[in-house]
Amino acid sequence: MSKQLGIKEVLNLTFYDFVTGKALLSADYATDTSIDSKATRLDLTGGQGNYKLMSFDHSKIMTFKSTLPLCDLVMLSQLAGKPLTTGKALVLPKKEILIADATNKITLSEATTLVTGSLQINLLEDERDLGEEQILGEVTAPNTYSIAAGVVTLNATTAPLGTRFVVFYNYTSPTTASQVTFTANNFPGLTI
Repeated sequence: MSKQLGIKEVLNLTFYDFVTGKALLSADYATDTSIDSKATRLDLTGGQGNYKLMSFDHSKIMTFKSTLPLCDLVMLSQLAGKPLTTGKALVLPKKEILIADATNKITLSEATTLVTGSLQINLLEDERDLGEEQILGEVTAPNTYSIAAGVVTLNATTAPLGTRFVVFYNYTSPTTASQVTFTANNFPGLTI
């Protein structure tokens, strides 16, 4: 038998809840890991010549780094310090670029869950500039619109066929949406 070994790093990680000790998730796709440690050293000196008698390491800091090419929502929520929640959530704001049809109308993609009062419509100038804002009201005046069931009817002089609009609005997500929350007062609850 040879006395030489080959060492291959297998980057399989399992993350545990710090409080309960239960496994939260496993990642078998890490591409890199490292553990760095540093500490402050205090030397005690004395005797003739004031030579070093002893050294103490204190204020030790250990840093673990891992590169994971896939983003796991459970891991992301744990690193944010809040659990992953599933259910309806308010989505802030959706942006769409819509083109007026021959009847001066544009249709919102999330029309059924549109949050009332959150709609903002602007003419799109060039490729990215916000132009004149469209105001909810009588469609007989320029730069006005009306809305019914997610279909926006614009003024004919403002929105001839092919006119592009940029639309911002909030909507409610489906009940199956996953939500990760980042706040300043929550900290990770993971151990590796």
